[in-house]
Amino acid sequence: MTQDEEEKTISPAQAHDYLDRIQEWDGKYLSVIDLATMTLTADIGRRGKNSRLYALPFHAERWLDEPQDGADGAKTWDAMRATLDAWAQTLTETLQLDPADTWDTLHAAIDEMIYLKHDDLPFLLEEIGTIWQRIRRNVEPAAKSYTCPKCGNPTYLKYGVKGWDEKYTCKTCKISWNRADLITATIQKIARSDQWITTDRALAAFPGLTAERLWQWAHRGQIEVRKNGKGRNLYQASQIRENLL
Repeated sequence: MTQDEEEKTISPAQAHDYLDRIQEWDGKYLSVIDLATMTLTADIGRRGKNSRLYALPFHAERWLDEPQDGADGAKTWDAMRATLDAWAQTLTETLQLDPADTWDTLHAAIDEMIYLKHDDLPFLLEEIGTIWQRIRRNVEPAAKSYTCPKCGNPTYLKYGVKGWDEKYTCKTCKISWNRADLITATIQKIARSDQWITTDRALAAFPGLTAERLWQWAHRGQIEVRKNGKGRNLYQASQIRENLL
């Protein structure tokens, strides 16, 4: 079983949770234009698992529907909704469920199919998992942004009806930052750390510091200096802080 197949294999309990989360995106999912022009910031190597995303112009693999492939080929929201709507309509008839909207129907169908040990349940669960994974892959990598200054984990922008919002949320700390406050908090954390930082970052972290003072301190042996892989000077933030006190 491949990693993609493992991702799509979900339990009925997960399916209920995924349906609720998919429903939250109803009417809010990225448009074709968004999918075609969005900037990808996920760590994707030249030969990595997701390198195929760069195979066609404008990331076309993300938004060109392939109806013959069912949920696997549903890239746009309309196609994903059509897949779920089709399941709901079919299961309403075959399981003799009371008429309801797509979401309530699918929730009820999952429970009924568990009771009946229905042969089609694994296929329904797989398609729900496939659609959720596509939403997650298309949204979270693009929203991934600055590092949380408290815990060091990535922060994420949220996407809603009006597009990407301006709050960077840390899922670990449950804190949301606007860009200015997040950058300020990050700089303050760097200034209090033992990190090795470039001249530019040092000047941003320590108001009043100049490149000339850094060079003088390093020349006199007051602070250490290292080179990064690109040959740029690195200085330890704690040593700069000690010299400024």
